[in-house]
Amino acid sequence: MYHHKNKMAKEKRLFTIILGTILFSTFMVSFVSADLSNWFSTITGRATSQNVGLNISIGNTAPIITLVEINPTPSITENGVTLLLINFTAKDTEGFTNLNGSNARIRLNRTNEGVRLNHSCLNTANWSTSYANFTCTVQLWYFDAAALWSVNASIGDINNAFGENGTATFTPGQTSAFVTSPGNLTFASLSPGTSNQTSSNDPLLLNNTGNKNITAGNVQINATHLKGETTSSLGLWAGNFSVGIFTGSNKECDLSVAANSTGMNRSYFQPINQSILMVGNHSANDGITGQEELYFCIRTIGSELTSQAYSTLTDGPWTLKIV
Repeated sequence: MYHHKNKMAKEKRLFTIILGTILFSTFMVSFVSADLSNWFSTITGRATSQNVGLNISIGNTAPIITLVEINPTPSITENGVTLLLINFTAKDTEGFTNLNGSNARIRLNRTNEGVRLNHSCLNTANWSTSYANFTCTVQLWYFDAAALWSVNASIGDINNAFGENGTATFTPGQTSAFVTSPGNLTFASLSPGTSNQTSSNDPLLLNNTGNKNITAGNVQINATHLKGETTSSLGLWAGNFSVGIFTGSNKECDLSVAANSTGMNRSYFQPINQSILMVGNHSANDGITGQEELYFCIRTIGSELTSQAYSTLTDGPWTLKIV
């Protein structure tokens, strides 16, 4: 009996040892194959996952100008201002309400010309949540060149980002025009048989009121006789007059090459030597910018003339033209 019990006790201890060996072996295999950090996480109770917050800012998108239109091709207004209408379409990804219409701009540019800026821009239409149309008014002056101009349209948004489009161009129509003053030229009291008498109220001032340069040889005068208003058989003949672009020391009376004055011919448009009338803002009133000055002389006063008035009433006025 005792022997049997001892035998059972030994077998129990042996089973315990064997089971312990199996468990230990399993423990060692797990320990060797497991990641060390995961193991310590398991035995210490540390978290195996974490929450991460995200905060991402999306930047503002600048406006885009998709279309610029000028219709029709403008012409200048003689001696004045033309209100040029320019339409442009702007797109804003954040919506047309993100556009700042107060800084919609149009600039007209040409080399050697002043910049023309918009007078006003109005938001005239909105559509498709992102698009807006603006109509801008720009002043085009009478002296603005009949040549290629570039158009720059721009607009900003409420975040001060700007978009622009500089691809549009236009060419104003060309206009030839001018005005003169005074309307009547006068001479002081003349004596028969004298010579080289100059006008008492010249120069005749020409103002270029268009946008075409009038080059040398293209300022011309068609002269007529000044016949006596009482005795029309007597007169101051057209061929006895001369016109020049200089004065002083009777230069307007001198037909030499150095003086550059020009003798008149009856009923013939005579080009005035070296006279030009270039484009410009004649309000400068300097005798050069958009202006030309002409000086007149009677080179010969016939000794046969009697005391009376001599005028263009019979043969008609002199005609000044630009070509």
